Amino acid sequence: MTSPFLISAGASLHAILKVAVIILFAGFLVRQKFIEKSVVDGLSGFTIRVLAPCLIFSSILTRFDPASTPMWWVMPLAGAAMNLAGFLGGAALFGLRTTAAREMVALCSIHNAIFLVLPIGQALFPDRFSEFAMTLFLYAIGTSILTWSLGKYLIAPTGEQGFHASDLLTPPLIVTLAGVALILAGGRDLIPDLVVDGADLLGQATVPVATFILGATLGSIRLTVLPSLNELTRFTAVKFLFLPLVTMGAVALGGFGGPEALSDDLLIIEAASAPATALILMARTYGGNLDRIGAVILISYGLCPVFLPLWLGAWNLF
Repeated sequence: MTSPFLISAGASLHAILKVAVIILFAGFLVRQKFIEKSVVDGLSGFTIRVLAPCLIFSSILTRFDPASTPMWWVMPLAGAAMNLAGFLGGAALFGLRTTAAREMVALCSIHNAIFLVLPIGQALFPDRFSEFAMTLFLYAIGTSILTWSLGKYLIAPTGEQGFHASDLLTPPLIVTLAGVALILAGGRDLIPDLVVDGADLLGQATVPVATFILGATLGSIRLTVLPSLNELTRFTAVKFLFLPLVTMGAVALGGFGGPEALSDDLLIIEAASAPATALILMARTYGGNLDRIGAVILISYGLCPVFLPLWLGAWNLF
């Protein structure tokens, strides 16, 4: 029987190699001027303002069913808690005084909630994948709220001018809160199926378009604008050591799902995943040092096949 370590290593490597192919292709197109930077910027804004909200809206209205999952709120809280743990760890090592420091804190705390984790779950739990996907969706509700509010505030240079409540408002955040409130209020039937289906049709383009934007950004970054070795060491300490260790301890003590629960494995996978693709979208749309942010994410994709299997394997030894 293949060990969880080897399965997760192969699954994460396979998922990352798919991203690598897109990075090479999109980066080639941008470097050769087949696609102008302005086009990628336009796609980024369109994804944040239209595609991502459509995906979130349709997912909530078709998948979120509190009645069938009485403890549904546990996973959103776990997602938000993990973001906050990364934020606290990052803030402790980088501070929040400069734009560069806040960018590193965002990279420590805002992790890849779905894109990288979904194919890994499909490889690890093929017989229970639908359950894994639903659990992942509930987790993503909590992390999405902080990704599109705190994440945007940390990435956007406007943070230097002080805090404003409007800095936290983004279309994906508004749609997430409105969708959850609508379902909890029993208002699902107020939205025609035709509207939900149309939103779903648009939303399905989110992952491929966001991946292309990620590839175009990572494939065209200037490697001369890399974070320092000291910064990368501190980032690795928070993202791939501190956060997984804290998560493992919390899951072990809290007993989130009990024996055979996919939620426990999912939380460990999330804790050791790379920073979110959404950070690239936000940097392109709201401002941010794309070279630095892209370089850290690129390095993270290289570290994931090492740390993710190690932590998941360690967890499965218990």
